[in-house]
Amino acid sequence: MDDRILKVQMLGGFAVDYGDSPVVMTEARNSKMVQLFQYLLVNRNKMVRQTELIDVLLEDEKCGNPTGTLKNIVYRLRKLLMAVGIPKGVIVYKKSAYGLFGDVIYDIDVERFEQIAREIQDGEMDDDVRLELCLTASDLYKGEFLKKASAEPWVMTKSVYYQERYVTSLLHAFTIVQKSKQYDRLLPALKKAVKMYPYEEDIYLMYISCLHELGRTKDAVAKYEEVASMLYDDLGIGPPDRLRALYKRITSGLNEEANSVIDIRSKLSEKHSARGPYYTNIESFSSIFQFVVRHMERSGKSVFLMLCTFSELDGTPPKIGSRMSKVSLAFQEAVRLTCRKGDVYTRYSPSQFLLMLMELKHESCDVVANRLRHCFYRMPRMSKVRLTCKYVSAADMDNILQGVDLRDYEIDWKIDPEQAEREEEERIMVDQEQAWVEAPEHHRKR
Repeated sequence: MDDRILKVQMLGGFAVDYGDSPVVMTEARNSKMVQLFQYLLVNRNKMVRQTELIDVLLEDEKCGNPTGTLKNIVYRLRKLLMAVGIPKGVIVYKKSAYGLFGDVIYDIDVERFEQIAREIQDGEMDDDVRLELCLTASDLYKGEFLKKASAEPWVMTKSVYYQERYVTSLLHAFTIVQKSKQYDRLLPALKKAVKMYPYEEDIYLMYISCLHELGRTKDAVAKYEEVASMLYDDLGIGPPDRLRALYKRITSGLNEEANSVIDIRSKLSEKHSARGPYYTNIESFSSIFQFVVRHMERSGKSVFLMLCTFSELDGTPPKIGSRMSKVSLAFQEAVRLTCRKGDVYTRYSPSQFLLMLMELKHESCDVVANRLRHCFYRMPRMSKVRLTCKYVSAADMDNILQGVDLRDYEIDWKIDPEQAEREEEERIMVDQEQAWVEAPEHHRKR
């Protein structure tokens, strides 16, 4: 390896090596000296006026002598570079401007990435060559541009630019593999992309499509469920229309012909016999409900829909993010522990779940809601969440649509401090009793 090569990583972190000697480590703090180095690297072979550098480096700082401060930062950067053998003249000063020049060979990842992205966009080549370039660009893109400095305006602009280039290269690759059916070549790159940008719609749409086209429909559906849940918890929105349409397409049929009905039966079966009701997404829930209503006309058995809404005690929805996620998980656990395997439930909105209660009497809905509420409030830190349950019989829905004034049953449980204290005492007693039962006999004490 030529010991005069200055190798720079700016995507997914910042690291600089000169030959075999590290100049800046990825874990180094983002000091003013490092920021100056980054800015000069991005503007390599250009002279940058010191007033511009002062604006970039010292804009938010009260500094009596900004020019002197900048000179001190430049001095420390020169000293750092010279310590590993980089010539002092690499940083040039002329007419109140600084620039990065000198007798050094540069290998900067963003420059190579930009060159490849430009070839993908503008170059004339066959699909195989273009696909290879797309995959090379994906390998080069290790993550966000200068992540530690992402709050800086100039970094933010560059970061958005490189991310757009990255997603565009993946879109080009996806168009190619759609024609060649080489989905397996693109899948690893998309898997990496989904981890880096889980909210980027184009990326997870391509990833789920590739899974489906490779015959991994169950994995595609599982990824859909994961993305939908993430969007509800983190952003407070449901799956976008394009994702819903993709889900309908991938669940409309399988890619392979079945050898026998037994094969189909084994594929349709649940792999593990889980406790509690069956969870599905809102699209499947809607289809199941329509079938059940049809069946109900023959069987005469009742079906109830129960809408469960959780909010803070002041009536506002739980905050988007970890709070919403914890409340949602606690509610789903309460449903799993209290409802029957023959029931079905889904997430209807970020703060709402919809239950389909099968073969139930009208008065039993109060019992279900009470049992569900009791279990939910015994979950850690859920006593300050307000739970509202509304239910209606599927048999009454035609009358509702015709304008008949039917009662809308609502169980609205509000926790006051005394009630919360009583429930906490009850929970502790139950936990102690359970611990005593599970303890070895010689450790039990009355």
